[in-house]
Amino acid sequence: MRTRRGFVTGLGVLCGAMLVPGLVRAADRVGIATELDRLSVEVGEAFEFTVQVEYEGEGAMPEPVLPNFVEMGLTLAGPPSSFRSSGSSVSFGTGRGTVMQSRTIQTYSYTLIPSKPGRFGFPVHVMNGRAKVSAPNTPVIEVTGSAAAAEPIAGGIGGPTAAQGDLFLWTRLDKSRVYVGEQLVYTLEVYERLPFPNIQLRGLPGFQDFWSEELPEGDQRTETVAGVPYRVHPGLRRGLFPQRAGMLTITAAEVGVGMRRRVRGRPTTIEVLPLPVEGRPAQFSVNNVGLYTIEAAIDRAKVKQGAPFTLTVTISGTGNIRVIDPGAWPELDGMRRYDPKIETRMAVGLRIGGDRIYQFLVIPERAGTLTIPSHDFSFFDPATASYRTVSSEPIAVEVLPDAAATASNLTPTAAPEPTPVAAERGEGSDVDGLLAPLITPDALPRVASETSWLTPGRFTAGMVLAPAVLVAAAGGQALW
Repeated sequence: MRTRRGFVTGLGVLCGAMLVPGLVRAADRVGIATELDRLSVEVGEAFEFTVQVEYEGEGAMPEPVLPNFVEMGLTLAGPPSSFRSSGSSVSFGTGRGTVMQSRTIQTYSYTLIPSKPGRFGFPVHVMNGRAKVSAPNTPVIEVTGSAAAAEPIAGGIGGPTAAQGDLFLWTRLDKSRVYVGEQLVYTLEVYERLPFPNIQLRGLPGFQDFWSEELPEGDQRTETVAGVPYRVHPGLRRGLFPQRAGMLTITAAEVGVGMRRRVRGRPTTIEVLPLPVEGRPAQFSVNNVGLYTIEAAIDRAKVKQGAPFTLTVTISGTGNIRVIDPGAWPELDGMRRYDPKIETRMAVGLRIGGDRIYQFLVIPERAGTLTIPSHDFSFFDPATASYRTVSSEPIAVEVLPDAAATASNLTPTAAPEPTPVAAERGEGSDVDGLLAPLITPDALPRVASETSWLTPGRFTAGMVLAPAVLVAAAGGQALW
């Protein structure tokens, strides 16, 4: 109803402007008012500062000129929210004609957090052309308590050491310096002093230059920061693996409270070291960073010659298990090996890890005791800052002789005698049993088709006799 009524009113004003010849535009008028939601707060406690600008005119809405919040020791918690309402009216004067007025009210709301004690005033004004229009009164707030300590760099191992208002974000890292490919645990937490409804993650942090894996977020807890109790909500947790060396940055996250307020965190910078050159094994893969073990097993210890069995190699540990490189597989003497089937079993807890499983199909080609050699796997251990190599145990396989396999594998197959048909066609016996004999058009069976009953003579006779029969039948019926 409010929207429809405003539309009708505006339409009436427009019609009045068209019908009344003495309609004139009123001069621009500007008014401003300010308000604080409280008169005193403590250091680190948030408060609301509201500015309302009222403008009557046809020009652009003037913006309020605010005091320098930074110099006052105030932190703006998120962008300010604003709301605008507008309307029009017509007044009928005496001897001066009719005056049309357009009125707009713009309201700004700022959430501020003081970092030092003192008494602070908020003088605000707007410009109406060249004239300065100030608020009729200057609100003053009293800030008590002691100055907040310097905030540590976001992304440290510990938590916050200073209260930062009623709601803020904190980034927690388990390490401040890592190697390329080393696992890093990133945790985003929301510190809430007052019970805010409907807190939602509006902007995700940016993990460019990192391989990211999700981790369990954890549980809500209570924590005291500089004597101020907070409820700590887990925002998100990620296992990160830096992909290059240097100072890498994780961009800030942002949460929203309801529809009007937004709270933004801070970006986090990580120092990533390159893998050392000294002691690096030949053909080393930079993806092999973590702590691993390796095992090999077969599904049977005795097999027949030519019968397949399964060789399973499992690499287990903590690290980016999805991308590890096992290296070149050793040669198998007397056995034929096919490409492996690869399976990854993730183990996600406080850290990322799991198993990387390689399953090979192996066929022994000769009898006797054959050996599957050990396989070496090299990786970089960040805990000791050194390269390590682990090896699987060699496996002995007893291959039983198979007469059929021996005859087929070791004795050349005698060529069969050519069949009479093949001999007639001049085909050799080296292709018999592998390919079917070629069929030529001459060899295809031919069947003579039967002669059709409807000959040209019978067709002509039928065309002549049919009308004659019809006429005779009609005449006979008429005589009868």
